[in-house]
Amino acid sequence: MSKSLIGLMQRTWTSNLVDESVKQRRMVIFEVAMGQKPECLPISNDIVDLALWRDQDGFFRSVELGLLLNGATYNDPFVADCSKWAISKIIARSKDRDDRWFKLVTKQLGVSKSEVENYLAHGDSIFLANLLHITRDILRFRSEDGYHNRAANETLSSVSKFDIQNALPGLQHDFCDLRNQIVREARNSEAQTWMLTHIFMIYPRILCATPK
Repeated sequence: MSKSLIGLMQRTWTSNLVDESVKQRRMVIFEVAMGQKPECLPISNDIVDLALWRDQDGFFRSVELGLLLNGATYNDPFVADCSKWAISKIIARSKDRDDRWFKLVTKQLGVSKSEVENYLAHGDSIFLANLLHITRDILRFRSEDGYHNRAANETLSSVSKFDIQNALPGLQHDFCDLRNQIVREARNSEAQTWMLTHIFMIYPRILCATPK
């Protein structure tokens, strides 16, 4: 049922024939339906798959979907992890900075609204904070599954498109620490080698001491 509801919202979101007021009313109905009995409407792999791979426009890149995924019930830890990655892509691509966006970001990153406001006041800091959070999450979930690694790869590619030099120095330092952790782990295992591709895409823009 949750897949049907999300399909309806995607059609509503992308339709030029549906009035904006109607879209908002349907959004309220959708939120009520998904929120009344969340345990009866678990998020399936199909839904997260759409959020990860069909996020070019419409509902699948909306803050509303991010809030749904953040508060949803999951029967599969694999799906739960992938939903966090989909949320990180929504945060990176969203142009809105309204209360709903702040709610999504604070819940996803586990920080206060004032911290998010500080990130926004300092260039690309919010994007670097988002990258750091989701990279650590990906590192915690080790998997040999091909789909899982492709999804992680796609996520890192999507959320790393920003200027790291335009971020807070403290976050840049955290990035260097994380980058060095990945380098050390990659020396002992090929499992994290693919992750270095995205990390080194932004690494040359700041100076990080290479671990011995």
